[in-house]
Amino acid sequence: MWPSLFRTGKSVSSEREAKLQELALLEQQQKLKEGLPYLHGLKHYKWSRKFFESTNHENFLVAANQIGKSSIQIRKCIHWATSPDLWPELWNTALLGKPNQFWYLYPTRDVATIEFKTKWSLFLPANEYKNHPVYGWHVEMERKQVQSLHFNTGVSVYFKTYAQSVMDLQTGTCFSIFCDEELPVPLLPELQARLNAS
Repeated sequence: MWPSLFRTGKSVSSEREAKLQELALLEQQQKLKEGLPYLHGLKHYKWSRKFFESTNHENFLVAANQIGKSSIQIRKCIHWATSPDLWPELWNTALLGKPNQFWYLYPTRDVATIEFKTKWSLFLPANEYKNHPVYGWHVEMERKQVQSLHFNTGVSVYFKTYAQSVMDLQTGTCFSIFCDEELPVPLLPELQARLNAS
């Protein structure tokens, strides 16, 4: 009788340990989902994963409305800004140094501000990651409109608009440029030129 009880006790202990490990894993997954939503907050469609993981120098995304084109582009921008381990693959960091300037273009400043409040806020690092040495960030607003987003990695995302004149877009050496909504075709060569040095 004693050996049987001993085995049962050991089995109960093992089950309890397994459940505790499973609970700890679920808590960690929830922490990452809430803290790094651009990485863990949403599942990918096949096309969105392909876009997100692409390291091509130019990526064009054309698809139906309301399926997540803007969201996946925002997620990719945050990912590149907070992933120093990817930088040598994306840019010649040995020659150029660390990336420091990204541009993100919207049709107007009002649209940029609305998108920042309604979409970017869903994907930016949160909770303890908000002030993390790598994932941490702060936003710069001017007259209640979004101007820029600064990550603790040293990357700044400057919000530009299609409403700006081409002359206003002729300055700046960017490591990456993201364009949301339909890009006016005449702006494409000028934006591509902003990437020539990087």
